[in-house]
Amino acid sequence: MRHRNPVGAGRVRCAVQFLVVVPVVVVVVVVAVAGGVCLAAPARTAVVLEAKDEGSTNVSTARATIDGAQVFDKLDGTAIPVSPGSHRVVFSAPGFRSVESTFVVADGQKLRVVVFLSLASSPLIIAPPAGPPASDQPASAGGRQRTLGLALVGVGLAGLAVGTVWSLKSKSTYDDALSFECGGDPARCSAQGIADGKTAHRQATVATVSFAAAGLLVAAGATLYFTGPKQTRVGIAPASDGGGSVMMAGAW
Repeated sequence: MRHRNPVGAGRVRCAVQFLVVVPVVVVVVVVAVAGGVCLAAPARTAVVLEAKDEGSTNVSTARATIDGAQVFDKLDGTAIPVSPGSHRVVFSAPGFRSVESTFVVADGQKLRVVVFLSLASSPLIIAPPAGPPASDQPASAGGRQRTLGLALVGVGLAGLAVGTVWSLKSKSTYDDALSFECGGDPARCSAQGIADGKTAHRQATVATVSFAAAGLLVAAGATLYFTGPKQTRVGIAPASDGGGSVMMAGAW
């Protein structure tokens, strides 16, 4: 004997419709995050040149030449596009010793090069050779934050997969109940059809929770990754003017 249960059938129908909408919303969120990464402007390899005196005051009259070709008469903190690799830079300013040194910039890296100029009348000081760079640098807080962000995104994608599986199971259970226990009419379901409809509803709830959790995890992971401070590296090396000038280079 078949029983009419329009309320139960309506709930199952709403649950299945919701399952169609939720995956689309979650996928749109994931695609939007990924698209933001892909559409972001590519990192530009550049260097910022600064010249300071022995009191750490900017030398406004300083000028710089890169690789003997590019001449910059004003060092105002503007990023200068350069090609990846090693470059030779010469700093000069009236009343100061000229400084010549080199810097190496990686592809997509932004490097800040700061040179401390000594007065032309200062006594000569032979700068000691630069010590070997440390081979093992501790992970920065920004690196740990970005790693955690990637982990959350991975867990979120796994949750999306789980939600998809339960979504498909719910739809399959509902379709089977509608075809074999309800004769294609949700209002004419047998007792078994009503029970299967409730099962499909529970499976839809599990899928919905999985999709919601996946979306939150992906959003949180992306936020952590893109807001994590980048690791800063600072190197100190003697400049080749014989006057004790020091060059500092830092990536940001």
